[in-house]
Formats: sequence, structure tokens, C-alpha cells
Amino acid sequence: MKLPAASRGVVYFNWSPDSRWIAALSSAIPTAEGHEYQSHLGLIDAQTGDETILNRKTNALADPCFSPDGEWIAYIGPIGTFKERGIIKVISIKGGEPLELLREYPGNVWDLTWHPREKKILAAVARGPHNYLITLDLEGRAQDIFEMDHSMIPYWGDYWSVSSEDGHVAFLNETEEYPREVWLYDVYKNQKNQVTHFNDYMENVELGSVQSLTWVNTEEKAQVLGILVLPSKFDPSRKYPLVVTLHGGPAYNWGIGNQVSSWAQLFASNGYMVLLPNFRGSSGSGMDWIMANVRNWGRGPTSDVMSGVDHLIEKGWVDKDRLFIQGGSYGGYLTFWIITQTPRFKAAFARAGVANLATEYALTDEPTFSLGYFLKSPYEDPEIYKQDSPLTYASQVKTPLLIAHGERDLRVPISQAYEFYSALKHYGAPVEMVVYPRESHGIGEYAHQIDLLNRLLAWFKQHDVK
Repeated sequence: MKLPAASRGVVYFNWSPDSRWIAALSSAIPTAEGHEYQSHLGLIDAQTGDETILNRKTNALADPCFSPDGEWIAYIGPIGTFKERGIIKVISIKGGEPLELLREYPGNVWDLTWHPREKKILAAVARGPHNYLITLDLEGRAQDIFEMDHSMIPYWGDYWSVSSEDGHVAFLNETEEYPREVWLYDVYKNQKNQVTHFNDYMENVELGSVQSLTWVNTEEKAQVLGILVLPSKFDPSRKYPLVVTLHGGPAYNWGIGNQVSSWAQLFASNGYMVLLPNFRGSSGSGMDWIMANVRNWGRGPTSDVMSGVDHLIEKGWVDKDRLFIQGGSYGGYLTFWIITQTPRFKAAFARAGVANLATEYALTDEPTFSLGYFLKSPYEDPEIYKQDSPLTYASQVKTPLLIAHGERDLRVPISQAYEFYSALKHYGAPVEMVVYPRESHGIGEYAHQIDLLNRLLAWFKQHDVK
């Protein structure tokens, strides 16, 4: 079928090797809802514009690409209604059911392309605290090529590129000492080397040591992974205040990197130990773990987080009376939730957090996101939305809370912050709120970032009363 040019928007597209076809991910809905959750994969004749729809079940990161022989298209697809990240799917240009690859893989894919000459896929995956470039054949057999590390799984943006001729891969990579630099991997020598040195000035900056951490959540019988950033000048004989930092997504994950962007090094330089947990719902441990918070957004992840806190207390490194917690987006939601369930934290900070899941569904720019986690809308199943909303338990909050929100956030509208702030004021809980003008889901303006970090540090120090 040939559709008018104005009838939909194109999210991703790729040419076939013979330039006859274009694989395109497109949607009739010109918003994030359409781009990320209600798009379809089509094969377009480059001469006529006629389109054949190959698959209507795609997701935000489908990014379709052709095999070298032009016969197959690989993309990232969902499992059922769960559209977060998903697995690799490969479909024939003639249509039919797609192959599903990496369903049982102990990690999660975040980017892919075809090998320039072979019928194999090159995929970037998060597995545990590390990221890897792997090869994958159409039978699902995977093999590591090399490791590349990042503080957080890099779902958005281009982080690697394959040379079509001389056997090299350029990629971005972090170390524990330095932020991202360009590295080059030589396929023939099986060797990787750093190319750029933009951050050499950090030789003079003292960072906290970054290490991976594993603990057992005995309550839920689950093994949980995370990252630990030690305070600068760490002394194992001392007990330190702890900042728990919760990632967004929730299908993101913390990994080995320098953890500057997560603010962990900011806290470490001010004498805090920092725990970055990959609670259930996180990437990096396979699809079962990433889907383990379906209809369980608050309780299960909280149990994973608190078991990690107790693990560090038992090691003798953390002062149990000096606990702090913070997070943004889903991490803001989970911060809201946790302080409604326990008074153990001295202070909390939440940015762009969801307080009321029902009104979030009604007002966000991508409501289908919630259907992957709660399976029904709040109109068909209001109880699960009420049960998992922090607002329902606002009367239980005793922890001093600082809320920050962008004025123009469409993903988590600012009404979420006002709802929780108003409820806490009603119940007499200690709460403050700051609104950043012009900002959307993230805080981008330099002056706002500086203000936010200074406010956050001051908030924790104000409540760090021994």
C-alpha cells in the first residue's frame, strides 16, 4: 500500500544493500507514544513508494537493518505486550514469523547491526556489570568479541561503528578513572586501544573506587547485582554514610565505569559510600529479570534495594543511622515508594518521579509504556494502579524529601510532583520542592544542573545529624 507522505512519521530507516528497498519503522502518531510504542516495521519499494508491512509488534529501539545479502532484516522486538528493550528478531523480506534470538540470554541487547560480510549479527549487550560486543548467528549462537564499559546502559545514541573494509570497530568506552573516550578494536590483532584522550586532566582528580557487588535477597530468594562506589580515601575500619542511587527506566542498569554521570563520584568526594543497585526490572541479567517487576513496581524492587543496604551494613562499612536515597524518573518513583514503606532513610531526593500511576497513565506522552508493566489500563484495573502508587501511602512518610521537576516534562508531567508534594504537606511530612523552568524530563541547562547538585548535597548534609 502507498500512503500519503503526511500520514505518518518515520522513526528509523535503513537501505537494502542493492538500494531497492527501505526498511522503515514508522507510526501514524506523531509523538513519543507513536514512535516508541505504536509503530510498525515496513518494507518500502524505493521506486514506487509501495509498502509491505512486515511486523506491527516493534518497540522504541527496533532500528531495523538489512543482512549483507538483502534477504533478512534484524531489529529489536518485544515479548508480548512487554515492549521494554526486548530481544533480537530477524524477519525475511518476504514476511512471515520472525526468528527470536537471545530470549534466554543472561544479558540484554541495546544495539545491533549486521556483520558487513557474513550472515551474522553484531550486537551490543549488557551482561552483569559489563557491556560486550558479540556475534550472533541465526541459530542464536553468541560469542563475545570484546568488552566495552559504561556507567549506565547506553540505550540512546550511537556508541559504536563497524568499518566495512579494514576490520576495525570504533566504540565509546569508559574506565573507572576516565569518562567516555573513543577506542578502536582491531579484529585481526584482537586488540583494543584508546584513540582520544579528552579527559586526561582527570589524572589529577581523586575518584572513589568503583567495584561490582552481588548480594542475595533472602526474602525474595533472588541474587541481585549492583555497583559500589567507595568514598575517596576509603578506610575499611570506618563506617560511612550511604547514598542509595536508583536508576530510571526501569529497564536500565548500572555498570562498571567511572560513575561521574550518576553523581556517585560527587557523593564519594564528600565522604559518602554509594550503592547503585540493579533491582528487578533492570537490564543486564536477562529477560526474566527485566520483566520481574511486571505488576510489582514497588514491593519487589524495594526488597532488592533494602537487602543491598543491609548487606553493606553487615559488612561493617555503613553507618545504619546515616542512610540517604535518591533517584530520577523511575528512580524517582521508587524513591517515593521506599520512603512510604520505611523510615530508615535520613533524607531523600526524587527528580521527575511518578506518584500516582493512574494520572500518569492519563497525562504522559506515552501511556502504552504502563501497559507493558500493568497489563491493563487504570480504567480496566484501577486496583493495581492504586496498589502500586506511592501516593496511596503518603500518610506514612516520615523521611525529609526534596522534590525536583522540570516545568515542561511530558514523560512524567509536573502534576506528579505537585500531587505528592501536596499530599505530604497535608500530612505534615517534611518536604520541599523546586521547579526548573523550561526543563523537560531531564535537567539540561548548565545553571540548573549546578543549582540542583548544590541543593542535593546541602539537603543531605542538612539532615546528616549524627
